[in-house]
Amino acid sequence: MKAKYFYLVLAMIVVVMSVPLACTEDDADNGEADIAEFADVVSGEDPETYCAGPPEPAESIAIEPFKHSCYLPELGECPVRINEPDPKVGTGPLGQPWGVHEVLVGISENCHEQIALRYMYLEGECFFGKSEVYMSGSLLTRRADSQVGLPIAPTQYFASPAEANEETVILDYDDRQIMLLVEQTEPPGDGEPVIVPARIYNGKGEVSDEKELQLHVEPKSAEYYVAIHKFGDDVLLSLKRRVASQTRVFFQRYTKDLDPVGSLYENPLPSGVPEAWLVRDDTIVAIDVGAEKVDGTLTGFIWAYQLDSEFHLLHERTVLVSSPELEVYYGHAEWISDDEYRLFWVREHSHTSESFTLYASRFSKDGTEIGTVEVAVAEEPEFYSFFRDGEDRFSLIRVEPVGNGCRDIWLQDMDVDGRPIGEMKLLTRTPMSVVGGAGLLRLRNGNLAFAFNSFDDIGCGMDTFLQLYDANNDPICP
Repeated sequence: MKAKYFYLVLAMIVVVMSVPLACTEDDADNGEADIAEFADVVSGEDPETYCAGPPEPAESIAIEPFKHSCYLPELGECPVRINEPDPKVGTGPLGQPWGVHEVLVGISENCHEQIALRYMYLEGECFFGKSEVYMSGSLLTRRADSQVGLPIAPTQYFASPAEANEETVILDYDDRQIMLLVEQTEPPGDGEPVIVPARIYNGKGEVSDEKELQLHVEPKSAEYYVAIHKFGDDVLLSLKRRVASQTRVFFQRYTKDLDPVGSLYENPLPSGVPEAWLVRDDTIVAIDVGAEKVDGTLTGFIWAYQLDSEFHLLHERTVLVSSPELEVYYGHAEWISDDEYRLFWVREHSHTSESFTLYASRFSKDGTEIGTVEVAVAEEPEFYSFFRDGEDRFSLIRVEPVGNGCRDIWLQDMDVDGRPIGEMKLLTRTPMSVVGGAGLLRLRNGNLAFAFNSFDDIGCGMDTFLQLYDANNDPICP
């Protein structure tokens, strides 16, 4: 297995905290339609008002049998299709087989303990169980209840095709979702700011507010690069701008109401924008990955930097992980208490074999190591990812091809030290040809929500499904 491929799979189910948005003078003719589409009328109540009101009940619907070529009835699955029915097979512009695909892109839980799923409506050509999607589509959202997974209310429009592109970032919070989009695709003129339009959605998926976030940086740059990060309960915008051979990075923090916190700060980190931010009250830890020569040998590192609320470094960087093999990758990090955080990281043994090892390390907030355990060792074709699973545990996901075009998805619960809790459990078997996403989320009521995409029996037309499991990871059926 190639290391970078593992890293991509590793990040697939974990919430991504930042998406880069590159903007240069060459892009001057793009983006105008995006902004025109983005400026919709605010129509929904504010998040606090929605959360204070009563939740809507789940719909009473007939559950369609879920079957495909890899389906295992002995698992007792009964997933509910979240997207509304669409004609799945038709004829494309050139007379070719044509399908409608509802591709999962996000899963979260709102303030009423409802599951919110986002998915793209796409159209594409069918090729024997696969699809080449080449028409952009709208971003839709639908909620489901957290008891048995039944849908709540009809599907709602979330974003237009112009908005739902690679320049869009959506951040999930308990009581809202925030969508941000880069407006300018050429450098601003003298005295003009870099503008990032932003939209706040309440827990129902309605637009409750729209704002323009403005970043004033001098001198102006011929090339700039904006990234958006979930920053604890806040939002962080980073702007990297390059003038001639000099590159500088600036940060601006906002509340989740998109009000600025403090001023624009210049980045003190030598490596630029880090892999991850850990924010707990006034404590900020930045985690980054890189390589440096040690005694003539190029060595891979994972570093930690501790900063104050104004982005001042409190001390020199701390080495969390080092490896002369270079093949060291960041996986995931989260606070597990006010003073400690857990880091999952990977070492690939490319010089000795094609295997890799996943580790869980525990650190104090100043970077002092408390302990490290080996979580898993795998060889191609096994893939791993993980997610936070409540206050006192994490969960590890293993995706394993099993032949006949199928793959098994296994779940292993772990405590905060990375040690297994119980046995690894087979959740589902899905077709390898599924090209959409997957999402797992432990809900506040203890149930596990697993959302995924699957083709129908004839292999053309993809739907988004939701399966709930109880606290013991046994399937729940409506």
